[in-house]
Amino acid sequence: MLQLDVTHIPYCSRICPYCDFAVTRGGAADRSRYARGLESEIDLWSGEPFRFDTVYFGGGTPSTLAEDDLARVLETIESRLSVDDGAGVFLEANPEDASPERCRAWRSLGVGTLSLGVQSFAKAELKRLGRRHDREGARRAVERAREAGFETVSIDLIYGLPGRGPKIGGGTSRSSFASLRPCIVLPAHVSRGNPLRHGAAQGRAPRAPRRGPGGSLRADPPVSRGLRLRGLRGVELRARPAPPLPPQPEVLDHSPYLGLGASAHSFRDRERWWNERNVDDYSRRLAAGERPVAGRETLADSDLALEAVMLGLRTREGIDLDSLRFLYGVDLLALNRERIERSVERGLARLESGRLSLTVRGLAVTDAIARELRIE
Repeated sequence: MLQLDVTHIPYCSRICPYCDFAVTRGGAADRSRYARGLESEIDLWSGEPFRFDTVYFGGGTPSTLAEDDLARVLETIESRLSVDDGAGVFLEANPEDASPERCRAWRSLGVGTLSLGVQSFAKAELKRLGRRHDREGARRAVERAREAGFETVSIDLIYGLPGRGPKIGGGTSRSSFASLRPCIVLPAHVSRGNPLRHGAAQGRAPRAPRRGPGGSLRADPPVSRGLRLRGLRGVELRARPAPPLPPQPEVLDHSPYLGLGASAHSFRDRERWWNERNVDDYSRRLAAGERPVAGRETLADSDLALEAVMLGLRTREGIDLDSLRFLYGVDLLALNRERIERSVERGLARLESGRLSLTVRGLAVTDAIARELRIE
């Protein structure tokens, strides 16, 4: 089975300072033309023997598409591609787009999971992040989504912004707690991420001052414990916010997926390919009757093993060491026994039943731990 990623819907009403996705602004006519382009790209894949069990609309901001455009894209997917009955349909949305009418419309189209880009419940942080909604707007969006009958509502949330207020016990800032506190009364799942680290690399946002080994953020036990006590757990740690509830993200276990839209990536077997990033280039290729593929690469065992380690460590489940050795010929424990044992002794990792995983403290320094591991 494949996951169908209808990404990228590149239109945003405002470009957030931490975002490095291929995003642009455009009016209703631009967005409608782009949706017609998606239909053309879907048609170009209609002859392939692919079968999909998940349809995921990501962005940018998919909720900027008019309901009629979204409905036509979904109808084209269902008529031109092989999609399982009962396939999961996921949609990312901004809180300000989630009116009662639009929530009901998305639900009527078969969307089961709505992922809301809340990012923060603190006024100053929302302003700093360039978000258009306020605290109450975020609350109302979650409530409207639940009232519309979505099977799952998730929220993206950033915490630990640098320079935000006094620390509690030398660690967590009070504004971090202020931003997280509303989550305990919202019937939603929380996705934890640190997009500002990525934005800082692009020169658009300051790096957080609290650093751990190798430059990664240090663990934030008070926040982690507080969320766990209220039944909220992070599914994975990512460099950018991402919806946490679809089937395990494909790049973590190299399951195949097909990406549609400008800058979308795809993967099958050992091959990865990606579309034109620029919307105009993407549209021109489609107008010429071509798949808008900008490049591709074939991954060696060492490449696949590196991805499996780097990304597997970001999940609660961690890495199955026997599977890694069987699939890619890499005996991670034999190559890194001292390093792994040191991480276990420091309370950063667990080695149990042939599986290497990170603790809550370890997840906060995932990159540093992964960089120390030898793959070859």
